[in-house]
Order: sequence, then structure tokens, then C-alpha cells
Amino acid sequence: CFVPPVKNYLFAIDVVNELKNQNKDFVFFIVGLKQNAEYTEKLFAKVNEYGLNDYVVYIPPKQDVENAYAIMNVVLGTSIREGFSLTAVEAQLSGAYTLLSNGYPKEVNLGAGNCEHIETFDAKLWAEKVAYAMENQIEASPNARKNALVNRGFDLDEEVNKIAKEYEK
Repeated sequence: CFVPPVKNYLFAIDVVNELKNQNKDFVFFIVGLKQNAEYTEKLFAKVNEYGLNDYVVYIPPKQDVENAYAIMNVVLGTSIREGFSLTAVEAQLSGAYTLLSNGYPKEVNLGAGNCEHIETFDAKLWAEKVAYAMENQIEASPNARKNALVNRGFDLDEEVNKIAKEYEK
């Protein structure tokens, strides 16, 4: 994961500020490599400007990102544009409610009931969606996540059977 301008973390900080102004209890994690020094400086200057130091935690990229997902209720994907995002897929598979901008392709939504695309970059709207998901503990059950993968053609048992049939020929 990187922290480049296209990821639109400056907007995410606006969302975090809205949540703070609504007196919500939360911590926002920025996970990624600080590859663009100027952008990263702007980002953390905005965190300081809004007084969000107690709400925002920077986590350098890790190999065991699945452990980070285990403590997240909601994952924000605020990118201006994005390819098929494995981060968005991993977030959904962890069970976290995943809010994505329209910069993400619709195909990223696995259909497990814990992913939503938001049409606009309206920080107040995003904050409302985050607050609703947190208050109602919206997440996908393990069964819903597994079914979503199977329905999308990602079924290990099925793939093993296909390969075994090929070897039987």
C-alpha cells in the first residue's frame, strides 16, 4: 500500500474530521508507504490543523495486513481512481464494512452485503455512512463471505476438482 495523492487521503481526513465533530468514538488508520514526501506532509499537516492526532494512526506497510483488518469495523477506499483493488477485496473478506468511491470498479464489490460505492466526495455523507456502519455493526458473516467468493468463481474445492479431472484424462 502506498500513500500517493490518487488515494485521496486528504478527503479521508475530512471524513475523519466530520466523525470527530459528531463525537464518534473511533481511530482511523493510515496504512501505507510514505512515498510522496510533499503529499504526506500535506496530509499530516491537515491532521494537525483539524486536531486529529488522537484519532489518526499511521501504520507502515506490513506483510501481515490481515491482522490489521481484524481490528477494523469500516474500511474507506477514497481513491480518485483505482484498478481491481485487492485491499478492497481483503477488507470485505475480513468482514469489515467497506465504503468505496466511484474511483473503484463495481466488480470489486463481492456481493457479500458489506460493500458500498458512494457517488460523491461529500465528507458529511461519508461520515454518516461510517457512523451508521459502526453503530449497527454492519459486517458480512463468514458464510456470506464464502458464498460471495464461490459465486464469483473463487472456490478452491471446485478448482482442485477441475485440476484432478484434467489429470484423470
